[in-house]
Amino acid sequence: MTKSVLTKVKRYVRMYAIGVLAALTANQGAQAIVSVDDPDNHLTTDFNGVGQLFGPELYACGASVLGTGRHVLTAAHCAFDRFTGEIYKPKELMLDFGIGEAFNIKKFILHPEYNFFDPNYDIAVFELAEELPEEIDRYDIYRGDDELGKIGDKVGYGGHSTGAEGVNILDPEAFDYQKRTGNNVYEAGGDILNDLFVIPGFPDFSLIPETTLIYDFDNGESGNDVFGQLFDMENLGLGINEVNASWGDSGGPMLINGKIAGITSLLFGDDWIPALEGIDQIPDTNGSFGEIVVDARVSYYAEWVDKVTVPEPSTLVGLMSVVGSGLMLKRKKRNRD
Repeated sequence: MTKSVLTKVKRYVRMYAIGVLAALTANQGAQAIVSVDDPDNHLTTDFNGVGQLFGPELYACGASVLGTGRHVLTAAHCAFDRFTGEIYKPKELMLDFGIGEAFNIKKFILHPEYNFFDPNYDIAVFELAEELPEEIDRYDIYRGDDELGKIGDKVGYGGHSTGAEGVNILDPEAFDYQKRTGNNVYEAGGDILNDLFVIPGFPDFSLIPETTLIYDFDNGESGNDVFGQLFDMENLGLGINEVNASWGDSGGPMLINGKIAGITSLLFGDDWIPALEGIDQIPDTNGSFGEIVVDARVSYYAEWVDKVTVPEPSTLVGLMSVVGSGLMLKRKKRNRD
């Protein structure tokens, strides 16, 4: 890989949201004083069908089990080494649900339009080597077009911090890789940001309409309310329940009514969107108040997900043969009787 290409990769990977659920609290009094909620208050043993993908070196992603029990939904960039842009071999990654056993990945099924150097179509299905135990939950995907304004459950295994401090991704103490959860609300499609991006090396950077959903990280202060400040869409957040995704949470879900509505894909602060200057509370960190997260919109990809998770024709033929043989055996037995 040439030096110029590697430089572009390193610039681009900073945008990927791979790591933190940073929790907060907003005082409900007249002064709207923002205090910090302990991220350990968001530790959870629920959502046991949301697993942690792990692999070489600094790799960290999340994934959610689909109805087949043999496929998980994640971000396409989770199949790639973020520092080289090279795709992993499936056998290099494992999936852990905290039950004392890790599971092998058999195959990556990336969306056919995905390109590591482009922010769009960041969704993938990973096929496992075997069906998961029944004790692990399965999730359906969200199929409606009414996600905006609904409260969702964000789940991730990344580092931990607070919105008032942000996350130093070089600090190993920020990462315990325990599962945390909290809430946020989708407020718009990602393409609303297209006129605001200023990304060196990517002059044509944009998000395709209808394919993404975005939310910001609110603390109860209007000055850190991205949508209020930039688009006159005031929403001061959900108080102590509000969380944000950052380093380590890529591929994890936003669940609406228990269904996978979004897949964590990108995170933006004022370094990539200059209009966020003064809104993004702590520049050059991940997970601070006034940042924006972009999720792949699962409902847009519902048909594709269904298509790639049905049994292969050869598998169906095999099943039909087994069923047919069983029927023939029963028929012969009745004839002998």
